[in-house]
Amino acid sequence: MISALGLHRSSTRTRALSNDNIDHITLQCQPRTFWAAYTMETYLCIVLGRPKHYNDDDIDQNFPDPIVDEALAASGHTRDIEEDSPVDGLIWHAKLAQIISSTSREVYTIKRTTTSTRPSAIYRLGAELKHWRHDLPPHLGKIKASSLVPTLKRQSLALRLAYCHAQMHTHRAILVETHGPTTDSRQMQDSVDECLKGAETAMETVETMVKDGALSYSLWWSQYVLFCALSVAFVFAIQLKKGTWVNQDRQFHGLLDLANRCKTLLWDNNFAGARYTATLDELMKEAQQMSSIANSGGHGDTRPSMTALTFGSTAHHDGIPHQATSYAEADVLGQEAYPDLFDDWDPSDWLDLDASAYNTFFE
Repeated sequence: MISALGLHRSSTRTRALSNDNIDHITLQCQPRTFWAAYTMETYLCIVLGRPKHYNDDDIDQNFPDPIVDEALAASGHTRDIEEDSPVDGLIWHAKLAQIISSTSREVYTIKRTTTSTRPSAIYRLGAELKHWRHDLPPHLGKIKASSLVPTLKRQSLALRLAYCHAQMHTHRAILVETHGPTTDSRQMQDSVDECLKGAETAMETVETMVKDGALSYSLWWSQYVLFCALSVAFVFAIQLKKGTWVNQDRQFHGLLDLANRCKTLLWDNNFAGARYTATLDELMKEAQQMSSIANSGGHGDTRPSMTALTFGSTAHHDGIPHQATSYAEADVLGQEAYPDLFDDWDPSDWLDLDASAYNTFFE
């Protein structure tokens, strides 16, 4: 419907082509409607594992003016209002959605690419994310959300989670780099750091939202971002045990401790939470197995050591919470080494992982 109405095209162009005298309120509602739909579609396509409808190359719609509704009139702006506007949140979320859309298209492409194409895209898009963060209005970035009025507080928290998700979405493909650090290892290491930083901040934010009772209004989104953060933590645990990344032990243990606490927040007696938990259980088993192999020197008895790192609370596939006290409780194989989950991992497989809660086509 939005495409049929031409809302993806510039409002200025719409006015020029129209024989009717379009009032200012309509001209402002058109970009507001389009960019709200664009942002929602971007995230839903990732969560549901579906291709996007909107093609960025076909869009030239302007962003709406950052003014409050009370300042709008058919003839134009009735007055200049310097107060913070909720429309700012829409604009900056749409700008972030554009970066995420580019990331999905360039980093997670299913087309064959050269070995340097994907890392180059990751570094470039990571720089765009930092510029986006730097240019945020104070009430959406630097000012603590707890100091804002409820409407702006919700926008600030939503953008913080969205930025964390964008960090992980952009950089996590580096985590499963099978060749390890190369000639651009400094950039690769920075990319890993950004990914882990996004995961850590996301978990801390959701944990705070739960304590403040502010989670219910955005449950599906916060659940998904938390799942992304937890999957990043456990995938990194697997890669660290493999020796793909080194000199990260201190950061890793702090991140995993946080993941242990936050995994219990994911279980909420709903369909998505249960499936997210089941998927994470598989990643945890892989991480546990890698630790067992590392403890045994890569051969012989692969039963985990009692001094192995604890993963904390889990939930089995039947949905019954269970407290795992050590790796000895893990379901590990006998004497043979566990096959590496990421031997044939393609970056686009991350998108399948994202959609694991809702993708029931093959069941």
